[in-house]
Amino acid sequence: MEDYSKRAKEQWGQIAQYQEFEEKTKGVSDTQQKDVINRFMLIFTEFGKIKELDTSCDTETVKNFV
Repeated sequence: MEDYSKRAKEQWGQIAQYQEFEEKTKGVSDTQQKDVINRFMLIFTEFGKIKELDTSCDTETVKNFV
């Protein structure tokens, strides 16, 4: 993760959006960042399961899955 952060700062550190990101996240610990990443991965895992659903299933099945 540190390599990615370093490359991101080198590539985009001069733009306003990156500077805004740094300002918003400067008080966030590594543990908190890892927690957020893990929660996003859980969401993406669920999306992957939805992708595998039979497209002919009814709306109620999808609602119950989500």
